[in-house]
Amino acid sequence: MSTPRAPCTSWYYVIDAAGPDHAKVAPFGNVLKLGSFKHRVYLLHATKLIGSYDSESYLVPEGYKKALFLHRFGELVRYQRVFLQHGVTYNDVTSGAGQRVASYDLLVTAGRQERDFMALEAGYGDRAQPVGFPRFDALQRERRDKPRILLMPTWRQWIVTASYKKSAGPARTSFTQSEYYRFYKALLSDPRLGRALDHFGVDLEFFPHYEIRPYLHTFQFSSPSIQVADPHTRNVQQAMKECSLMVTDYSSVFFDVAYMGIPLVYVPFDEEDFYGRHYKRGYFDLAEDGFGPVCRTVDQAVDEIIAAIARDFTVQPEHRARVEEFFVHRGGGNCERVFDAIDALGTASAAELAPPGPVGALPAPRPADPEWVGAA
Repeated sequence: MSTPRAPCTSWYYVIDAAGPDHAKVAPFGNVLKLGSFKHRVYLLHATKLIGSYDSESYLVPEGYKKALFLHRFGELVRYQRVFLQHGVTYNDVTSGAGQRVASYDLLVTAGRQERDFMALEAGYGDRAQPVGFPRFDALQRERRDKPRILLMPTWRQWIVTASYKKSAGPARTSFTQSEYYRFYKALLSDPRLGRALDHFGVDLEFFPHYEIRPYLHTFQFSSPSIQVADPHTRNVQQAMKECSLMVTDYSSVFFDVAYMGIPLVYVPFDEEDFYGRHYKRGYFDLAEDGFGPVCRTVDQAVDEIIAAIARDFTVQPEHRARVEEFFVHRGGGNCERVFDAIDALGTASAAELAPPGPVGALPAPRPADPEWVGAA
């Protein structure tokens, strides 16, 4: 562990003053209103720009897009760019987040395979560091008296136009005519699932992606035990910490749940479409590397959900071993490791930190820390 350090007073958090989370961060101090004069001045004098999304796309003042901001002020900015990520990357995102495009000075990763992919395929070399995600420090299971299954599917860009891309026009496929709708409608109204939930006294929380919420009125449920989460009052992380089982298709939050030792059921019913129209396949195959059984039909999904209930929601040994192999660190300390990695960048400008040429082979892996060997 590193030695104690003096508190830093020159870190600032930028947020929309009208946003619902402003009140959560305001008590910590050093909060800048997005678009304010102070924000604009501090941004041009910053030495580090740290974020969980594309840095300039979210942290530049209103009225500027990333390209315009860098075109006008690129010669003035000297900040190092740190990407915390907003989830474990397991699909191929090199076209948008690769070193040639995003050029981060530090890219935070959580998994061994993830780190290797971002280091080699995305071109970051040793700038991709497996120090773990800060938010993982808050991932502590909170068991309920009544078990709860969390159904959290992601969305599809060909059936729902992204809220931030309305100029792209209507989606190519009507939502209610999509395979996505047919699958989840059938699952949520499945009589066997409803009877099992009622018989075993288990709740099911349906937490759809925010892009899907406008279509919730089209779904019907097979049991009063199935409830829809309200994102205005229900925190995603809290929902994950309280669940006994997660059911998802491709949402990367399954890594957060696996990190806590919670079992999973995957339902990638439209895998060929998803990887042909939404994402490009990466290094992680759900069937070969995943942390739970893979189901292609509603009947298979219901079978595995009922089996998980019958096992009292324990993780099967094969999947437990995969979880242990994937994560570099488990058990805390992520915030401190990330802080140390950022601090180790020093005060050099981004231009001075840039590699002199193409990224070469990774250094030999270090021996595993005995503290984490076999961690569950």
